[in-house]
Amino acid sequence: MSTPAPRQEASSNKDNRPTRGRVAILVHRAIPYTEIASKNTPNTEAIGITIHNTKYGSIDIFSIYCPKGNCTKEELKQLSSSKNNIIIGGDLNGHHELWGSNQRPNKSGKSLYSTLLEIPTISLITPPQLATYISPSTGRTSTLDITIASTAIANDSVVTLGPFLGSDHIPVVVETKISLKQPTTGPARWKFEESNWHKWNAEINKTLASEKFANCQLPLLIYHQFKEAMIGASHTYFKMTQPSHRTTSEPTKPWWNESSMSSGATHPSATNNHLLSKAGEPITCPNEKATIFLDTFFDRSDTQPAKNKYLEEQIYKAITCNQPNPLNSPITLNEIEESLRHLKSNATGLDLTHNKMITNLNKENREHMRRMFNTLLDHGEVPLEWKESVIIPIPKPNKSPKSPSSYRPISLTSCLGKVMERVIKNRLSCYLESNHLLPPTQAGFRPGRSTLASINM
Repeated sequence: MSTPAPRQEASSNKDNRPTRGRVAILVHRAIPYTEIASKNTPNTEAIGITIHNTKYGSIDIFSIYCPKGNCTKEELKQLSSSKNNIIIGGDLNGHHELWGSNQRPNKSGKSLYSTLLEIPTISLITPPQLATYISPSTGRTSTLDITIASTAIANDSVVTLGPFLGSDHIPVVVETKISLKQPTTGPARWKFEESNWHKWNAEINKTLASEKFANCQLPLLIYHQFKEAMIGASHTYFKMTQPSHRTTSEPTKPWWNESSMSSGATHPSATNNHLLSKAGEPITCPNEKATIFLDTFFDRSDTQPAKNKYLEEQIYKAITCNQPNPLNSPITLNEIEESLRHLKSNATGLDLTHNKMITNLNKENREHMRRMFNTLLDHGEVPLEWKESVIIPIPKPNKSPKSPSSYRPISLTSCLGKVMERVIKNRLSCYLESNHLLPPTQAGFRPGRSTLASINM
């Protein structure tokens, strides 16, 4: 939290309003936060941010300044009415015996005292006689810089004075047991040791032998055994990093002063690029952001896919037909080798399998993988993990980052699933092309064709 500005005589402009610009919150660039819309009132200045905590959820932190010591109870209650937990600190110029200001209670002091009595969920965490202010003329001390917080946070907080920095206000240090929830930029990553691939393959083969993999006939159990053998061997011989936390420098903001205000310039806090809700409010909760993107990327009005009775009948006949069909023939090692030639991505899906693991399988373990693919194909089973993905919103170029429609989704799916998917895709493509089942006017998703092919027809 910011420390208050050096005490000055409250200056006024021609409208008799207090000069703005005496509150600030400095945030370490490694801490994710969201700015809160201005909370200024006729008698106070206040700015705020929201951070996300693993213990208390979202926490709103406000820095407040009341230059004339005349804030009202309604102004303080408005600031304290957040649905999140709160920490509010700043120079209220409020006098009251509750915190030992050594002067008779004034309007700010009485307003804060009444607010604490009427809202049982917040507490004063400034200890009595903290003496945050030293009068330059008399040397008398007083407690003018007050900190209040939600009761749960207050019980885990300690307020002390910081070192003297040459101002008549002494810095106030608020220590809390808050563990920040860091947003991740993606799944965890594997760190491979090239010299360990031989031992890694031997470990997979040993694990599958101990689980009688060759005798198992249940498709999903076969998949589970093979996948877990790969991941288990990887944990033994390789390292996995924790999900990374984005730490980027913030863009430089213009200096804000009285001349900026008189010119009608926009305050730097109003130029943030946070995602906005449909109502135009900044979205601070990660779950709310996920919901906004989900509604933008996917139409959830009808979760049931449209049914096509004819196609369903044809699919059922093909599955139950005993006559051989080239599309249903056993997957060969050559088909798998062809699919492995096109693996490029270094990303992992939810099952943590990695393309580099698959390409480094030895001949024996590739045969195990082929058996797993064929068992799944024969039984028409698809593992649940292959149907799930990690979706990362990527900003579109030259689009406003405040709108969810300015992002496109990138899905990270299972690497094992993508290998089998490519095998099936290659089969379908070859079958359709060799039997001339696609119309000549179709250029999309066909090898050797592009948009120019449609123009030249």
